[in-house]
Amino acid sequence: MTLDIRIIVDLVLNHTSDEHEWFVNVKKHSNSMYRDYYILKEGKAGKPPNNWGSFFGGSAWEKLNDKEYYLKLFSKKMPDLNWSNRKLRTALYQIASWWLELGVDGFRIDAIAHIAKDTSYKDSTLESDTEFVSDWSKFSNLPRVHEYIKEFHEEVLEPNNAFAVGEVGGDPSVEDVLKYCAFDRNELDVTFTFDHMWCNNINEASSLTELKTNVKELKETLEHWQVSLIKKAWYPLYWNNHDFNRLVSNYGNVKYPQQSAKALATLMYGMWGTMFIYQGEEIGMENYPFTSIDQLEDVQAKGQYEATPLPQREKFLRKLFMTSRDNMRTVMQWDDTKNAGFSSAKPSMLLNPNYKRINVKQQMSDPNSVWHYYKKIIHLKKSNMTFIYGDIVFADVIADQVIQYARFDDHNRYLVVVNLGENDCEIEIPDIQSIILSNVKTTKPMGNILKLSAFDSYIFKVK
Repeated sequence: MTLDIRIIVDLVLNHTSDEHEWFVNVKKHSNSMYRDYYILKEGKAGKPPNNWGSFFGGSAWEKLNDKEYYLKLFSKKMPDLNWSNRKLRTALYQIASWWLELGVDGFRIDAIAHIAKDTSYKDSTLESDTEFVSDWSKFSNLPRVHEYIKEFHEEVLEPNNAFAVGEVGGDPSVEDVLKYCAFDRNELDVTFTFDHMWCNNINEASSLTELKTNVKELKETLEHWQVSLIKKAWYPLYWNNHDFNRLVSNYGNVKYPQQSAKALATLMYGMWGTMFIYQGEEIGMENYPFTSIDQLEDVQAKGQYEATPLPQREKFLRKLFMTSRDNMRTVMQWDDTKNAGFSSAKPSMLLNPNYKRINVKQQMSDPNSVWHYYKKIIHLKKSNMTFIYGDIVFADVIADQVIQYARFDDHNRYLVVVNLGENDCEIEIPDIQSIILSNVKTTKPMGNILKLSAFDSYIFKVK
């Protein structure tokens, strides 16, 4: 029996661990053959080579020895690789090819937008309140990155018919993204961008109960990418990954957790593109209830906390509890037994105490669960050609809380309606043939007026 499952593995090409044998050799030997595999520069008057800031806070440089620094855009445990060195690129291609020969079908390529750097290594001239400047233009989406990816595609991906999705940060434009993954580019198949993850007041809120989604901004962001990429490049549909907080906690509602989880799934996965589901999303897992900085393991969160002035730390810590990547890096909640059925031994990761209420076993036995709803929407995306290849048109947001869009082709037309607010409202809809999917126990609506309660969602087939 074959399950026809294909495996895509995470491939980190921007940096290695500082415990990798290449970097260990560099630290140990001044004439190491791997020195040019990394980006090493002499400091200036006892300070780093320039004022570039790290994604994780502080300088983008770390001391290698008394004179030299190495570039690390992320953690000091993650030294950046020197992609301008052809020997380094060849070594990376050999690593990728090894995985493909082992039988994997493709890669999710981490931080691919940052493999090309501004090799002048001049100071950033952006204004900043801090010593080290968050200037992503120095190492994000630079023109040469496409030379490297095309080479990788030609030497590794194309000969193996391998799939590749790239993580493209650094605030890319539509034009940037199309350079990575337009159908005729021969680079990547799909690229992750992050614009739709910030459409709420998380920078001002001090607790999850204060979070409020800016529905108009969210709709406009989703529409921008959908309309710009449809029929030109494949789009990744996702709400969660290992670098964000949980969907139900970010855009959902603590009073309506399951209903909001289903509504958000309807909104995202009815659009043009391929679904990417992060573990636990399909059962509505929530943020961890942090109470202390000591509970956080995330090096990014700790670095940002340490870089925050003392008078502001208490407020910033409340934000970290909501945004820390540790919220995503908790034990998968399989059942209500010890350690959520994840292991008989104590897990190294945090275990959310709500696992007795939210777990796979419980949801599989409940036909109205988030898990069963995800099964239905996955089936729709795999079986309905309009939802795979059809066009999309968005309508204006209604009452600051209702997003609706149409999916259509020459044969069928569907209407997706999602209420992202707590208030009841009524909207006008066209003549409906049938309800394809809904998180509401209801029959076909009467007439052309649809009554919506908190976080109701529908997919209609239109006459």
